[in-house]
Order: sequence, then structure tokens, then C-alpha cells
Amino acid sequence: MLATVIIFALIVAGSLFFVKALVKQFNPDDYPGPGGSAVEFTVEDGWGVGVISRKLEEMDVISNDKLLIKAVEDSESTNKFIHPGTYLLKSQMPAADAAKVLVNNKPGKVFYIGLKANLRLDAALSEIAKSSGLKLADLKKLANQPEKFGLPSSVPNLEGWLHPGEYRFELGTNAKTVLAKMVKGTKTTLKNAGITDLKQGYRTLTVASILQAEAREKDYATVAGAIENRLDPGNKETHGLLQVDSAVIYGLKRYSLQFSPSEKKDKANKYNTYVHTGLTPTPIGSPADAAIKAAANPEDNGYYYWVTVNISTGETKFASTYAEHQQNQAQFRTWCSENPGVC
Repeated sequence: MLATVIIFALIVAGSLFFVKALVKQFNPDDYPGPGGSAVEFTVEDGWGVGVISRKLEEMDVISNDKLLIKAVEDSESTNKFIHPGTYLLKSQMPAADAAKVLVNNKPGKVFYIGLKANLRLDAALSEIAKSSGLKLADLKKLANQPEKFGLPSSVPNLEGWLHPGEYRFELGTNAKTVLAKMVKGTKTTLKNAGITDLKQGYRTLTVASILQAEAREKDYATVAGAIENRLDPGNKETHGLLQVDSAVIYGLKRYSLQFSPSEKKDKANKYNTYVHTGLTPTPIGSPADAAIKAAANPEDNGYYYWVTVNISTGETKFASTYAEHQQNQAQFRTWCSENPGVC
């Protein structure tokens, strides 16, 4: 009797599994959206919706080719044709959203610009000019007119405002439109982080640019708290000095973290945070979303010092006193001696 019951249960379970698999085959799960990173997809001449759907499933743009086929059929467009050309989609996006982009749209010729986080203004403008064909002189002129982009008069240029990311523009797009879209990206990130006043936002961007250059993402909020502690002129550890190497080398217009003892004492370098208290005059690069969010919401802590003690893992140690910091520095030097050629 027991054996009969067990066999019956197994048959029922197997049947349910088969039915579920069958249902899923004809009613596959869609991605919830809104989608992930940008995906450039080119439709070749002669490709029908079936070929396009299968290729998009292979690229993980859609979860299942049948969903896109149905979404195209259900489209409100009278013409269901997908024109050859290059389209900008997203990874793991809902099939209906993909159909809206693809169906009966004629993609124009575009140029692509990719800006990495931590790019300095000059490097960002050079990348934009190289990728777009726009004149570098025109870009530089606009970058020194931040008021044209709705920024406060206290902002001297677009340093820190050109948001990192991937951009597509139609051929013929002018320089102002290109820069305006990047500035808008930064404004949006600030707003999402709770910063609506752009003067306050400029301070946030400056802190965020230092985070981007000095720390790893997992430590952003902690380092942001330490920076705020250092900026307090009444603190007895640093007396308002940030003492960050990334700012010094920005002022020296170099990228190497090495600088001489005389350069460390040079007051002519306005970005020398070893001799000038407070924040740097401008951001020192373009921060990404995570750094901006952390700068807008720093961790409340008692730290003044931080040092990465293991470059391979990114392990960073924090300290409230200089004596404790010296111990962490010694640990870093030991790690470097054990890993020659890395530091």
C-alpha cells in the first residue's frame, strides 16, 4: 500500500513538473525591466523578426525569442517592419520595451562617446572630440562657460560635471547639446542623492571626485565620513587639512602619485591639500553615481586617516589617531616588501 502511494505521488509530481515546463515553454517569463547596461544591436538586411528575436535572446537582451515575436505582433504600429540599422537597447529588458525601440523606427547614423569615471576635464573633452568629430576648441570654450548649462556663478568650469557613461548622438549634434546631456546626467544623480541645490551639489561633486580617486567603492561612505571630519578646522588631528595625494598631483597636472618633498610644501599649487585647508578649488575629475551618493550621505564616524594595506584585495584600514595610522602604514610597507614590483 505504501509503495503504491509513493509511486502515485511520484507520478503526480512528475506530471506537475512536465505541465509547468510545458506552460513555461509556451508562456516564458519576461524580464521585469527596466534593463541593465547599454547594448548596441545591428539589424542586417534581410533579417526577419524571428532571426532578430533569436539573436537578442542569445545576447541576453530579452529572456525568450517568443516574447519579442509576440510583442511585435501586439505592437500598436500599423507597420510591423524592423528596419536595418543599429539600435541602442539594454541587457535584460522587457520584450515589449525592445519592440518599441525596434518596430518601424529608422535608426539614424550616430556617434558614440564613452567617458570613464575619474576622467579630468581636459581628458574628457579630448575623448569627446575624438569620438564625435567636434572641434576641441569649441568644447573647451563651452566648458569654460558653465552658466550656459544652468550652473551657479561660483562654478568656474565643467570639471566634475561631465557624467561618466555611454552616450549616443545623431550625427550633426552640436557641442553644446553633447555637453548639456552629460551635465544633466550629473544633475540627475545629485537629485537622486537628495541634493537639489547646485551650490551644495558642487561641494558634493568635489568630495565625490576625491572619493573616486582615493578609495574603492565599498569604502566610499567611510572615506566620505573621514573627509568631513578632516574638513572640520577645529579637529586636532589634521586641523582642516585633507592631505590627499590625488589632489596634489591634479594641481601638478600629472598622474603619477610620486611627488617631491618640495612639491609637497609648494603653496603655489592651489590643490596642495598638505598646505591649503579645506576642499580643493574644483573637483579633480568626474565622479560616478556611487561616489556622488556617498559624498551626499557620508558615514558618521570618528576616522581621520585611511590607507590601503593590500593592493591585491583592496583592503583598507581606518584610524582615528596618527599613531594608529602609522601602524597601518607599516603594515602596508610590509605588504609591499613581500610583493615586490606591485607598489
